[in-house]
Amino acid sequence: MNVFAEILDTAGQDQYSALRKFFMPLGDVFVLVYDITQDFTFDEINPIKEEIFAANERHMQLPFILVGNKCDMDGDRVVTVEEGNSLCETLQKSGGVWHFMEASAKENINVNDMFRKAISEALRLQTNKSQGTGSGVMVSVILLYKEKRRCRCHCL
Repeated sequence: MNVFAEILDTAGQDQYSALRKFFMPLGDVFVLVYDITQDFTFDEINPIKEEIFAANERHMQLPFILVGNKCDMDGDRVVTVEEGNSLCETLQKSGGVWHFMEASAKENINVNDMFRKAISEALRLQTNKSQGTGSGVMVSVILLYKEKRRCRCHCL
């Protein structure tokens, strides 16, 4: 079966955050990506989930893929695999169909699997059918990366 996937990736840039109100109501599956080396990106998962739930009336039936990126940087890890799994289990209780995985975009670890999982879950749950897209799937990828805030003060 051939499937057309429309992938919207805002690359975690604040200037694209205004686009969320346009794609969140239409997404058939959401991929939420945090950085395992920056815990504040992990902390942004719940607020983004709430934003999606408020915008998309189908949120209780939608698949969500929670991805811890940069698994190739295990020495710099601040968010454990267990924390990712635990958050995924907690999110599952609030609605939607949640899956967790780790990946590395840099080393191409689990990147294809992430998209396969997202598309196959949307097709399995038929979330793409309610938007009239037929065999098309709108995959919304939300990267929660931001520049690390650095203190520019001098300590005496």
